[in-house]
Amino acid sequence: MNILCKRNRGYYWTGQSGSFFKGYLQDLQDGKVLTGAEAMEWLLQARDFAEFIRRLKRMQGLFAVILKKGDAYWIAVDHAASFPLYYSGDMQVVSDCADSIREEMGMARNAYNPLRMLELYETSYVAHQRTVYDGIFSLQCGEAICINGGHRSIAPYYTHKMPLSIREEGQAMDELEQIAGKAVKDTLKAVGDGRRIVLSLSGGYDSRFLACLLKRYGAEHVICYCYGQENSFEALASRQVAQALGYEWHFIEYSDKKLDRMLDTDYDGYCSYAMNHDNLPHGQTLLAVKELKERGALPQDAVFLTGLTHDMPTGSYIPAKRQLGRYPLDMGGFVAYTLDKRFYRIPVRDTVKERLAKDIHAYLEKRHMDVYDYQSFVSAYDAVSTAYSHAKHYIGMARAFEYFGYPWLLPCWDKRLLNFWYSVSADMRIGQGLYERYLMERLLPDYGLARKKTTVSVTAKNRKLKYFAAHMAARVCFPLGIPLRRKSDVRNTAYLETRLYQRIKQKKALFDYRESIRTIIQAEYLEKVYGTDWYGKIKGYFA
Repeated sequence: MNILCKRNRGYYWTGQSGSFFKGYLQDLQDGKVLTGAEAMEWLLQARDFAEFIRRLKRMQGLFAVILKKGDAYWIAVDHAASFPLYYSGDMQVVSDCADSIREEMGMARNAYNPLRMLELYETSYVAHQRTVYDGIFSLQCGEAICINGGHRSIAPYYTHKMPLSIREEGQAMDELEQIAGKAVKDTLKAVGDGRRIVLSLSGGYDSRFLACLLKRYGAEHVICYCYGQENSFEALASRQVAQALGYEWHFIEYSDKKLDRMLDTDYDGYCSYAMNHDNLPHGQTLLAVKELKERGALPQDAVFLTGLTHDMPTGSYIPAKRQLGRYPLDMGGFVAYTLDKRFYRIPVRDTVKERLAKDIHAYLEKRHMDVYDYQSFVSAYDAVSTAYSHAKHYIGMARAFEYFGYPWLLPCWDKRLLNFWYSVSADMRIGQGLYERYLMERLLPDYGLARKKTTVSVTAKNRKLKYFAAHMAARVCFPLGIPLRRKSDVRNTAYLETRLYQRIKQKKALFDYRESIRTIIQAEYLEKVYGTDWYGKIKGYFA
């Protein structure tokens, strides 16, 4: 077995006798934290693969592990796939970098599967264990693999699902308060004594949830930051929260000049670092972390905390029953709904959906999940959407922290907290109802912060008009180099879009369909990595 451990920023690989470990394990019972050689040795004490799985179930944390056990290799990632691992189809190469496997196998960059490239272009990720290359595969979140003699045995040890637990709203909020407290206390144990916490603080609920719980459980020296347009509602809300809690606060303005400099200095290097052939780099926080470091605002041993993707388990993505009118509450309806949600920007051929549907069936079957009513529909969507966009794409926002050398934690992915949300009825979770009431009634009033987040209600008709207007404006403005300024762009990335547009040779990929603004970053990246003919190869899949 050829093991290629390439990514050593923020968290570092520990290697010993052909085994490797990165990140940390934390015992769910007593909160004890294991890192490096100690974590690796504890896992190696497992007598067989079944016991290895049991040990993984007992722990949480952010980790990737490759263990040499006799003639076999046991490989696993945590339940968020925080540090992705990849392996070759012949199971001769394992790496944390898919591109290293591609080079080791002598595969050309343009030897990708066009169907998988379509997935990457449309949805920003390639689902399941696949990458754009047929001979390179990834471990899915909460999954372990035993490789022995060219054979593999795959075992999911954590699935993002739980049996429904019936409780009244008040009881549910009591339970949430207790579990959230445990999650944050264990997060502080994982941070360690004396280290400064850095928290991305937006105007939404998740970072406010974390900030207030950190204050409640004794974290005094927290550095908060926000970025984007100066005086935006995000920036104003972020500053108010930090001031109310007595936390240090920084704002990083995303000006055209700064974005220009970042594009010319750091952007390409970051994209190369974050690239893994199954997801598109997410560089939203890149400039913010870079400037905080340049200001000297970050201690050398700082640890970043993020509320990434907590909106998923709290109910933001749950479809209402009325939205499922034409989708039967069975497996066929669920698969159709999932694929329609994934491929909403550009319609694809039915033959494409039929091929992708097989992957969804296989994923749920492996995890013993079926769809037969509304609640099971929601549970299946929890499991699939977590393994898809959240673990594959949105978690990638944290790559900016490690790119500049800082470790990071995911408090909202505490297993107990996730298990709680998955066990709550869909009716309580939908629209983040229970979550919002907990925040407004139980947590935020203690700090004078019980204000609902700013939202904009958009009807389906208005959404179509908005897409059409953006499409037409882009057709005119981008060729002229005119940034499309808009109030909703709180991160002020309009200028960056214009610059990236100028770098794209295959501009037809941007304007064939209604979407244009979002696809600029994707199209520029795909052209840079895979060449100018990628769009022509996938166009035949469009309906």
